Amino acid sequence: MPVDDRLRVGLTANAAALREPDVELLLGQAFAAHRRRQARRWAGVAGVAAAACAALVVTLMGQTAPKPVPAPPVGPTPATLHDRYAGLVAPFAEAPHVSGRWVLVRGADGKLVANPPNRYGTGDPVVAGRIGRGGVFGTDMFHQDNLICDSPGGKYRIADRGDQLVFESVDDFCVSRVQFFTKTTWISTSVTAYTGPRIPDGRWARDVTVGQLNDVRFWPDAAWKTSNGFSDGTGRIVIEFAGSRWFILFENDQGGLEIRDQGTVRYDALGRWVQNGSTAVEWSIRGETLTTRNAVPVEGLHPLPARDADRGVLEGSWRRVR
Repeated sequence: MPVDDRLRVGLTANAAALREPDVELLLGQAFAAHRRRQARRWAGVAGVAAAACAALVVTLMGQTAPKPVPAPPVGPTPATLHDRYAGLVAPFAEAPHVSGRWVLVRGADGKLVANPPNRYGTGDPVVAGRIGRGGVFGTDMFHQDNLICDSPGGKYRIADRGDQLVFESVDDFCVSRVQFFTKTTWISTSVTAYTGPRIPDGRWARDVTVGQLNDVRFWPDAAWKTSNGFSDGTGRIVIEFAGSRWFILFENDQGGLEIRDQGTVRYDALGRWVQNGSTAVEWSIRGETLTTRNAVPVEGLHPLPARDADRGVLEGSWRRVR
């Protein structure tokens, strides 16, 4: 077969083997791929936009939303849960041992607890009574335990007046109990400054026997008696107040005065003379007589021991000598 014929036959066979491409199918596939890519791009843009919108909303809310207001406390506030009031109870005939510094603690439930004086480690807190509606206080204090009162109980009207707790007797036949609540000035223990009267400048003296010292459980030995002018069983103790200073002096056997103690004059919130920051002494003056009583440790210190020189020296009746 001539060369021309072979070329013609081969070209014809190749042309027959080649088919026309499906243009519409290929075009459809191209469009579908394009739509998928576009959908993915819009999905990403939409996510970013959603996040941005959310952030904007939070920001706007933080700028425009009002800040929450704290809710008011429910029930009694801490300041009223444990109000404490201290008072110096004066001695009275029916129960002289009751005198001294008492503390009344008022609870949120209306209960009033009385803490007795801090002396010799005796006396536990007692429930004095309860405060009811209208400030009416019911109590059977001094009836249950030590039988100071014959009447079973009493009623009082109680009120806050500044830093003081005031009792007004409504119905109580126990004279000692009425005196305890109504004749005592009950001052908040938050008060620390004393603005009342003070012991005036001067010198007071008292003659003391060894037997009187023994009565307050102070038993001086022979050396103490000799050095403090008590060799014959009797001695003289002198208290002097001069401006901001106080002095305790003993008269020796030759009649001279020797300083045994001294310090800066200070009073606690109830007006007690505080000696050297450790012992608080109640006092009162009538005419030319200075009376000191209930020498006890200041609050927070241990009660006095059974043998106590402070009471023997500091408690008693003193006549003014200068």
